[in-house]
Parts: sequence; structure tokens; C-alpha cells
Amino acid sequence: MLSRWGAAGRVGVMARRRRGILMTTTTTTTTVNHMVVRGVSSSSSALLQSARLERTLYRQLIKWCRVTGWNVPLDAVPPVTLIPPRIDAQALQSFSQTKKDGANHDDMQHMNDLLPPGSVVEDGKVVLPIRNVRDIERVIRLAYRLNHPSSSNTEPMTTNTSSSSTIRQDRISLAFDAMKSLNQLTDALDQKKQSRSQHMDRTGVPYFVGQVVRHKEERWRAVVVAWDRVGTTSTKTPTTSLTKKDYTGGADKELDASSSEKEDKVQYTLILDFGDAHLLGGSPRTNNGQTTLPVAFGYDLEPVLDKSLQRIRNNWVQNKFERFDPVRNCFVPKKALAYEYPSDGEWNVGGSYTEMDGGNDATTPVVVEYEKMTTAVQTVASQLERCILNVTSCTEARGLTLLASFQHRLSSLAKGDVETMEERLNASIVSNDDDASSEEMHQRQQQRQSKLLMAHLRSFLYVTLELLELLWQRRIAMQRKHDIQFPLGSIVRHTKYKFRGVVVAWDPKAAVDVTNWDGLQDITGAADMPFYHVIPDQNDCIDVFGSERPFRYVCQANLELCPRHQCILDVDDHLDPEWKLDTDEWIYQPPDDLKFKYGESLGGDEELIESCMKDIKNTITQFQLGIRGEDHDSALKDVTEILSLDKLLLLLQSTNSMEDAIVVEETIKETFKAHSDEEIRFLLDDGIAELLRGNHERARGIFLEIVKLHDPSYYEAWNKLATCHYMLGDMVPSMEAAQEVVRVQPQHFQAFNGLGLVQYECRQYQNAIDSFRKSIQLDPWSPVSSRLAVGIDLVKSLDLDTEDTQTDEASEEGTAPYEK
Repeated sequence: MLSRWGAAGRVGVMARRRRGILMTTTTTTTTVNHMVVRGVSSSSSALLQSARLERTLYRQLIKWCRVTGWNVPLDAVPPVTLIPPRIDAQALQSFSQTKKDGANHDDMQHMNDLLPPGSVVEDGKVVLPIRNVRDIERVIRLAYRLNHPSSSNTEPMTTNTSSSSTIRQDRISLAFDAMKSLNQLTDALDQKKQSRSQHMDRTGVPYFVGQVVRHKEERWRAVVVAWDRVGTTSTKTPTTSLTKKDYTGGADKELDASSSEKEDKVQYTLILDFGDAHLLGGSPRTNNGQTTLPVAFGYDLEPVLDKSLQRIRNNWVQNKFERFDPVRNCFVPKKALAYEYPSDGEWNVGGSYTEMDGGNDATTPVVVEYEKMTTAVQTVASQLERCILNVTSCTEARGLTLLASFQHRLSSLAKGDVETMEERLNASIVSNDDDASSEEMHQRQQQRQSKLLMAHLRSFLYVTLELLELLWQRRIAMQRKHDIQFPLGSIVRHTKYKFRGVVVAWDPKAAVDVTNWDGLQDITGAADMPFYHVIPDQNDCIDVFGSERPFRYVCQANLELCPRHQCILDVDDHLDPEWKLDTDEWIYQPPDDLKFKYGESLGGDEELIESCMKDIKNTITQFQLGIRGEDHDSALKDVTEILSLDKLLLLLQSTNSMEDAIVVEETIKETFKAHSDEEIRFLLDDGIAELLRGNHERARGIFLEIVKLHDPSYYEAWNKLATCHYMLGDMVPSMEAAQEVVRVQPQHFQAFNGLGLVQYECRQYQNAIDSFRKSIQLDPWSPVSSRLAVGIDLVKSLDLDTEDTQTDEASEEGTAPYEK
């Protein structure tokens, strides 16, 4: 009969089926509520009714999946975790153990088939990623089968004497929750299908999802995240197959949109580059107070052809796109977005960007030894862990919590256990995607190896930064300890406002501008006094300020010790649980890492802990100097050759997302800061701290001291000195300092950034453009691309002989122009 109805009849049947699911849910909910309230006459009757209800719900859930369609991809959905008591504990443990042992009997194989690609099975827990409706069905079937281990796929078990009535009702509730969620998802999926249908035909659409474009007048850059026709009266049926789409399609194909603009107005939704938004005023629009992505018509846009300008820096990009494709110069949409624009990928196949690259050389494939570099990071971590094991092998037993924490992190890094659950799921999906071609699988395996390396570098970077911060802060604390009246954990009271609180941190002087603070107007030199981070009593805050406050930043002159009879405080909601109140001394005991950081006593093992921490730091320094090729006697010579500066820069140039690029950037920056003399490195950190506080003159004095009195070859000090000169408006010495950096270290991308900024301020526009391009050549994700775009436009608009102009201007400034 369906064949006689045709397509319209089938659509009607599918719609009625979907509406039937909603009605069934309501009816079944009434049944279960009636059963729970009224009760049943006997336990066997209750079990029978529960089993029937479970089977009915199970079939309704499966029906929803089949009606909706298996292959509809979903936007970001959190993974589903199957754990007791809603999942039978015994069956779950048996399944986990059997899979761990590698057993392969029929029942086990069937359950394995139900696991969505990328699932993680652990002891007593299964974590399942959700990519599409088919994965939802797999989760439903697996959960039902685990709760009915002796049932077949078609005839669920009607009794289960091992489950209590409470657990059964809880599982039934889980099924209802699932049904409710799926019914709420129905509208969103219908909209996605409708969107796909509307975007089948892209006739008259000059730009595609993932392409990088630029506004013709406002000049900001953006990546296309959606397009829609405005005022169209008809659409054409697509003539191409939808089964062979390439969503890594090229961005470099000349398009003539003039004819299509006459037919339709195409409006594009865009994700702007952060730097362009700041410099040029392009920003997200607001609609009824809600932030929305900006939109523009096609005739207001043009393609970005210069490869140096095609990487868009914006955190929103990662929500919609998998990566940037440097071969075709576009962003690759995630499956959910690609599903809505099925023809955009095919439209770009075969596009050759080399014809449109604005004069740049063609992209050469970058070969990175991901596995070797990952193993090298693990080797370094193992060497760092050895610094602790050489002192003691039982950090936890001896109560050395600070060393135990670092040992655990280094041990995990050495073993490769560095990925989050989300990263593990994504990695498993890459390895088990049945829909990918062999070429796609090869590319994804490369992506997998890259992501694993990034996780290792990120973990190593965090350990390095935390260790250096602890040692630097401890040095400051030991130098200024005699000025501190209130140690960590002190219960204090504000002398003016009378609120009480707990000291959780302190600064030797104000870390922010406190000039106009009300409570400091009668205190001379308050900015140079110690300041304390205080967690206040919340009841006191309500009395004094009218509402709760998470913390207060208080000058030492405004504090006093709180009387003992007033030391019971309401601070638990904002104070870390590791802080313990000592009622004998009426002081809170901080965790060991804070004691170490602020130079407080760690008992008899304090000297051992400090010595061990310094050993780790010295090993890291040797490793970083080896990366730069300056420590040839290091025991880590083999790994530093694998992780050399050249190879880290090659890795940076191969990154296909801003997030990965930042990890490599920061790793290289820390390498630039390394110095064999511990005191010189600490002095650099002192200057950076002053620079971040806005004390540019004081910071400049510190950096001048380093390069003039200690080490004239320390190029990172020269780089920071150039920044200070620039911030203080001294362009000539800033340029000279930046040139000294690139003379000594021609791969210092930050120095080229700064040099370009100075040259731009000195109106040496072509030189600035050259410096910006050198920076981007080293670091394709450099934020200086925004400055480069503005500089290129400015040179074009001036239409001047830039060489002559720069020479004249440099003569007026009293200095020679920068030699290219």
C-alpha cells in the first residue's frame, strides 16, 4: 500500500509514527505512576508488570531511533556513562572483565557490536560517545541487555528476581528520562534535516562553509559557519551524488558571484578573528541581549587569498570545525555542520590554491615525527621523576604531599597517561570510524598522533610552569618574609570595616593599582605594603557590604589578628577543603604546596623537599638549553635532538588549530627563557612580574641590568626590554633591542612581532609587513596576522614608494631604517 501512496504517503506515516511516540510516552507515564502509587497485590505480579513496562519502554526508544534515522549526526553531546545502580553491577563488572581478558564468545561479541566506536570500557563502568542517532540506539540496546543478561535481542526477559523493586523503578525512571530527552531532541533533528534539504542546491552561493572571507569595507576577516538565501522563491534539485562529499574542499577557486547576486541574496553567518574584531571594530552582534554571530551578504565579502591571513583565531571555531586544512586553505567542518551543508564540500574538490596565494610559495607538506617526539617527552618525564626517586621512593608514606603530587604527574606523563576522558573518546572514534576511507583514516591517524603529542606537551608545560612559579614565589617570600605580619591561615579582622576572614595568600606589595581605593586614602605608601588575599566570613560580608563576597584584597595596615572568641567563621563555601582549622592555635593549616610557595615551615623534610624541587628545575633547564643546542653535555642529548628547536618550530607550523598552536608556542617561549644561571632567570621573572603589573619603568630597569651587567647574550631579556621601551613610547631603543634579539636568535617569532609593531609606529610600513610575515612564517597562528592585514591595506591605500618614504621618515627620526 505504501508504494501506491508514494513519497507523500511515506512522509505522513513517518510523522504519525513520531507523534505516536509522544502519545505513548504520556500514556505509559500514567501507567507507571498508577502502579507506583497504588501498589500491586504480589511480588510476582509486580515483577511481571515491571518487566512488561521495561520492554514497552525499550521498544519505544528503539522505535524513536528507527523513525528518526540512524545517520543524522548530532552537535556536541556529552558521553553517556553506564554505572550502577541503574545498570546491573554484576553484569557490568562481568562485561568489563570479559572485554579486558579478550574473551570472544557469542554473547560477548554481540555486546561488543553494540558499543559505539570510541567507547571506553573500564572496571565497573562504560563510557559511550554519542555522535549520531545510531549511537543512541546502540546505547539503549547495550543498557537493556546489561540489565537483562539472559535475554535475547528480540524477546526481553520478563522476570529478574535479582533486582529489587527500588532498583527496577529507578531503571524505569531512567528509561522515561531517556524518552523525554529524545522527544526534546526531535525538533532539533527535524530542523537539521530541513536545513540539509534547503542547502542541497548551492547555485548562486559564492562562498562555502569553512572558507575564510573578508569584509570589503570594514576589512575584518572571518570564517563562514553558515549561509542562507534571503528572499528566494525557488530552489533547484541538486544533480550531484551526496555519497561522495569532500568536506576538506579547497578554498582557492576563483568565483564570479556577480550573476548569482542578481538572482538571490545570500546571507552568511561568520566567526570573526579576535584580533580583527579588536583592531577594526568587528564584533558579535546582540539580539534581545543575547550575543549572536555577525552576518553579512555575499556582495559585502571577498575571499582571503593570502595564506598568511587565512587562520582565524577565535575560540568559537573549535565548536564548529575540526581543524584548518593548510593544503586547501579552509576550515574543515565537523560532521554535524557538514550534514547541513552537503554540497559545500563537493563544490571545492580540485580547487588549486597555488593560483590564488597572493604571491606566496605553495604549501609543502610538513613531516613531523609525532611518535618519536611523544616518546622523547615521556623520557624526559621519567628523568624528572628519577630526581624524586633518588631521594625517596615512598613520598606518600612519608607525608611528602608536594613531592608525591609531582611524582604522580611525572609518572603519568612517563607512562603516557595524559589524556582526558573526552580526548580518549575522540581518539577511539578516530581509530574506529567505519565510515572513513583509507585516505581519511591515514589522515585521522596522523591527527591522532598529533593530538597525543599535544597532550604530552601540555602536561609537561603545566608541570614546568607550576614548578618554576613555586620556586620563584618561594624566593620572593623568603626575601620579604620579615615584612609579613600575618602568615597563611591567620584569622584576621579588618580594622575599619570589621569583617573577619582567613589569609590564603599574600603579595609583597600591591599587585594592582590601589591608588583610588577608599580604605587606603589615609595610609601613606600603601601600594608598597604587603597585601593579603582574605576569604571573608560571609555573615560579616552581608552585614558590611549587603551581600556575600568570595574574597577581599586588603592592605596589611588595615588588618589585625582576630580575638580568639571571634574565630569561628563561615568560610567553608569558599575555602578549599584541604585547609584544616587548628583549634589549639586558632589558625587554618594550608596545604604543603602553599606552605612551600610562601616560605613557611614544612617540618624536618623542608630542606629535602626544596633540594628535590631544585633538582627537577635544573634538569628542566638542561633540557631546555639542549633544545636550543646550548647544552651538549646533557644526559638528555638524545631526546633534545628529537625535540630540537627546529623540530618544535616545524611542529608549530604543522598545527591545525589555535588550541594546539598555543601549546607549542608556550613550550617554545619557555625554552627561550631558560638560562643556566638560576639567579639571572629569577631576575628575568622579576622583570616580567613588574611588566605584567604595569610598572614598565621598573621592569625596564631590571632588564637593562640583565643585559648590561649580567649576560649581554641573553636574548629573552633583550626581547622583554624591547617590549618595555615600546610600552614607554621609546621606539628607537625598542627597535634596536628587537633587532638584537633576531640577530642572536633569528627564529624568535615574538621578537619579529615586536619589531613589526615598532616599525609600524615609525611608519616603516613595508618593513613592518616583512617582519610580520617572518613571524607568521615561523608561527602560522600568530595573532600578528591582524596587524599584517591592516598594514597591507594601508600600503595599498597610500600607493607610495615605500622604500623612499621609509628612508625619509627614518632620517627624520634620527636612525637608519631597518635593513631587510
